[in-house]
Amino acid sequence: LFFWKICRFKVLMAELKLTAEPQNGRTVLSSLYFTSPLKVAKPFYEDGQNPYTKVMVMQASAGLLEGDRNEISIKLMEGAKLEYTGQSFTKVFRSPEGIGSSQNVQIELLKNAAFIYSPMPVVPFTDSVYKGETCIKLSESSKLFYSDIFCSGRKERGESFNFKSYVSRCCIYIEEKLVFLDNARFVPNECALDSTGFFEGFSHTALIYLYGFELPDYSKLLSDQLLCAHSQCQKGVVLRAFANGAEPLRLFISSLSALCRK
Repeated sequence: LFFWKICRFKVLMAELKLTAEPQNGRTVLSSLYFTSPLKVAKPFYEDGQNPYTKVMVMQASAGLLEGDRNEISIKLMEGAKLEYTGQSFTKVFRSPEGIGSSQNVQIELLKNAAFIYSPMPVVPFTDSVYKGETCIKLSESSKLFYSDIFCSGRKERGESFNFKSYVSRCCIYIEEKLVFLDNARFVPNECALDSTGFFEGFSHTALIYLYGFELPDYSKLLSDQLLCAHSQCQKGVVLRAFANGAEPLRLFISSLSALCRK
């Protein structure tokens, strides 16, 4: 058993490093490196006056087990335009020993680079422990559409807020100055997350941060099943949306990003 644990924790650190830069009127991946179980599909190239190259990241495993760690590094060179998404939800399995799993994301945008970052949601299973760290460095002239969806668990199986701990921290810098910090720390044993002052009956939430993009009128995208509000940051705009499922939030983010790009 001891030998199995050593091997188990030795091989499950996955890495992804990519660099994007403009070439011949479109953005290409000038550098790409990844290790299993992370994989990157062939990029999708858009046509049009302001095309974005779309990168889809896949995880060729059942999900994140105890001790797993993802290390992701993304760099957009001057003038690059990239959209980043995933193929499927990332499942976080139970953590009997409390070690948990983690993901560290480092993003850098140089001058006039534009990035739409819309990863698939992370789903914490019962008794799971997860920690996510995202650090984004922008230049004054770059553009960022950042989104992150939190799921309370496998709701259809009655597992909402049954995880041990879920922590997701995002820091955004412009010219080395911190302009936005979000530190989501959800520990169900410490407080009733579905009560008043927290999720108030909702099971899913999305964080969206815009810099360099004009905030469009998104009122027509809302309904009784999806609520959203926004506020002005020191630099940029932050939105917080709530729903009772991941799909309404994903559709909202997709529609909002499409409006921002017009």
